[in-house]
Amino acid sequence: MSGSIFLEKILKIAIAGCGYVGLSMAVLLAQHNEVVAYDISTGKVDDLNRKISPIKDTDIEHYLKSKPLKLRATTSKDDDRHTH
Repeated sequence: MSGSIFLEKILKIAIAGCGYVGLSMAVLLAQHNEVVAYDISTGKVDDLNRKISPIKDTDIEHYLKSKPLKLRATTSKDDDRHTH
């Protein structure tokens, strides 16, 4: 059995925090998986859901605006909706 079975499966991943580390991981993983980013800042969550980066990073800004990411953000730990 090869390791390729994992490449075909879409994972549901939760990321804590929408700062430099959390958002970088969320954007990277959301290219091939469903990702929910959790943060206590409603401003960061609102920006991210509008595809606006809450941090200064040109690569993240580019990916949010131009790539089909399976990414959404929430402030609620009880939010278990599917990504898209």
